Amino acid sequence: MPKYLFPLICIFIPIISWLIYFYSKLYINFSFITPKPISLTLVLLISPIIEEIIFRGILLDFLIKKINNNIIIYAILNIFFVSLHYHNNSNLLYLFLLFCCGIIFTIVKLKYNKIIYPIFLHIYYNTFFILFIKQFII
Repeated sequence: MPKYLFPLICIFIPIISWLIYFYSKLYINFSFITPKPISLTLVLLISPIIEEIIFRGILLDFLIKKINNNIIIYAILNIFFVSLHYHNNSNLLYLFLLFCCGIIFTIVKLKYNKIIYPIFLHIYYNTFFILFIKQFII
């Protein structure tokens, strides 16, 4: 794979996944229509940092020590990641898109061995989502 392709994939996956999400009209059930500043701070900064430290930091490192199969590690880690977000929307397409993005966050963490990259990617992902909500709902 060319060196520039992986970063491009990481940039465009949120765009593609949220286009699928919004064109499928799944946003209708979403209750984050008029976010308050504290909610924005939580969704755009605090949650991605905490989630990435827990999932791609602590839990991923633990699973790598216990399991010798990357596919099983990816599956377990991201099933937990998706289950954390289940309360937002239980739609299978939504959960599948979250699973795919969780896989990308995991690949980024393993490729660069730094937690800061999946944190920034997660912040970017959530920011893109909020911007799309503003465009489609309001």
